[in-house]
Amino acid sequence: MIPFPNISSYGIVLIGAVIILILSAPENGRIQNKEIISFITGVFIVIGISVYIDSSCSMRAVIYTLMTGSYLSYIYSFKDLNLKKKTFVFCLVTASLSFGANIFISIYMILNSGEQPSSGILQLVPMYIYCILVLYCFYIRRKSAVHLIRTCYDKSFWNNAWLVPFIIAAINIYMTIDVEKKPTRYLNPYRAIAAETILFTLLCLYMEHSYRHAEDKVKLDQAANLTVQLQMETEYYKNNLSYVQDSSRIRHDFKQIMITMQTLLADQKYDELNTFMDQYFKDNPLPESTVKYTHSIPLNAVLNHYHSNALNSQIKLNWKINIPESIQISETDLCIVFGNLLSNALKGCMTVPEEKRYINLNAEEDENGHLYITQVNSYDGNTRMKNSRFLSTTNGSGIGLGSIQQTAEKYNGMAEFKAGNTEFISNVMLGNTAPLSDTKH
Repeated sequence: MIPFPNISSYGIVLIGAVIILILSAPENGRIQNKEIISFITGVFIVIGISVYIDSSCSMRAVIYTLMTGSYLSYIYSFKDLNLKKKTFVFCLVTASLSFGANIFISIYMILNSGEQPSSGILQLVPMYIYCILVLYCFYIRRKSAVHLIRTCYDKSFWNNAWLVPFIIAAINIYMTIDVEKKPTRYLNPYRAIAAETILFTLLCLYMEHSYRHAEDKVKLDQAANLTVQLQMETEYYKNNLSYVQDSSRIRHDFKQIMITMQTLLADQKYDELNTFMDQYFKDNPLPESTVKYTHSIPLNAVLNHYHSNALNSQIKLNWKINIPESIQISETDLCIVFGNLLSNALKGCMTVPEEKRYINLNAEEDENGHLYITQVNSYDGNTRMKNSRFLSTTNGSGIGLGSIQQTAEKYNGMAEFKAGNTEFISNVMLGNTAPLSDTKH
């Protein structure tokens, strides 16, 4: 995972593995034992292979074996982080630890008139001290680092974040191999220290910039989610206010209605009474009954709101919703997911004729406690995409589906959207656990 003068000093690899475990931990809990065991076992297997080939292969082959094997072990062991995030973590740790070898070699050569370091254990003490200091720095910043790794979902950021640490690590590895290959007289330790200082400064500045960018992106995403939530709460409030106002008017007019009905009944004007009642119910239809989909009052309000809007738009509904009361997913996040799904479905249905409008929605918990939500709605087949992300055909924002994606990842879940010729399919899985962002900082 990390180059050093004596390739048999594999303890530094284990320090790197510990840092990776620190950065890969969930915000609200510990890493699962099976993930730790799988990763550490993989690292030890890779070290064993490297020890075996150390005597018969070049330093380059041993380092590539360590790097590739440790990376694959990390990728395989941790399933809840996406590939780009894991690649960033691995490259960042490798780059951070890679400075120790070259700085140590250069200082040693300066102090010993160009002589290269020997393989004695005392010669490796400065390197271990440096690596332990790096471990300590990551440990004291672990909460903020883990928070951003877990809560920043900007794919464009993660697509490129790993590149600078990767380049710096590659340069340092090349320089270390270069020391092994070339005679001492071709090396300039002063230049090496200057180069390492520049690279280290560049890495620090890049990480500070990346941290600020990720932090700002998280705040923007949280603001967008809050805006969506406020919009749904506003709609819910308007619907309730309208219902209260209508109920108040009906109660106010009820006395006059009863007087009229009593008069017609007393005069035995039954035909006029029937006509009056028919006209009254025509002008004042009975309110649509509220369906109790779940135990959650806010989620029930959201579902009934879109149920009413769908029926008013002549959209056929086939909903099967079974959400247990014991579910740990917050009501706010459930409202965000279902509200955005149904809002997107209603907009899609309005692009096709009335006879072709439908929304099929199914939500239920599996035996492992995961909530699976599947929605299929009709639409005209027109979509807009940017960076593999669906955009709204009306305002072009795409915030709704992005909000669903972020909420799903918040619960160690996933969200997939597929656009067919006539159907738009949404699949969402939410883990029945406390959200990853519950930890306070």
